Amino acid sequence: MTTTIVCAHCGTESTTRRQGIPWCANCGIWLVRDEVTAEWISFAEHAHRQPRYRELEAIAQTGDAATAAQPTVDALLPAGWHSSIAEPSHGGCFTLDLHPPAGPVDLYAYLVPPVGGYDWRVRVYNHSTGVCRTLFTPATATAATYRDVPEAVTAAIAAVQAATGAGPAATAREGPTP
Repeated sequence: MTTTIVCAHCGTESTTRRQGIPWCANCGIWLVRDEVTAEWISFAEHAHRQPRYRELEAIAQTGDAATAAQPTVDALLPAGWHSSIAEPSHGGCFTLDLHPPAGPVDLYAYLVPPVGGYDWRVRVYNHSTGVCRTLFTPATATAATYRDVPEAVTAAIAAVQAATGAGPAATAREGPTP
């Protein structure tokens, strides 16, 4: 079976090979097949597209991780809480949102699935102020990461309870406010 090679840049069929690689005589470029679009493109264009393809793959993986974790998360949530999977925004990743029952402070926590070499991370978003806060490792400027979902859920619940004044985490604070 022979494959017809057509340059995606100019639309010319390539019948020439240079050094064993398809060559577009019209554009004067070597051609490589793009795995995603099945187009025959230049090596430069191929290299240019790869970061975006890796980004899209990472986003898809966060969606899979959030979906797989949701049953575990639901089993760990206190009464009245619920979870939802949030779509990626601004080129980001899927998140698993943890919503407490309605209360005086309109906020929720969300879990960021493992991506880019990180484990699970937790952020708390306050709708009233529009401020999103990442949980950090105590006494550091390093975002806290959690190897497994139960550990991340526990930290998220504690952070929301501390922010709303509804739970043991809110009464554990002593000393001046950092």
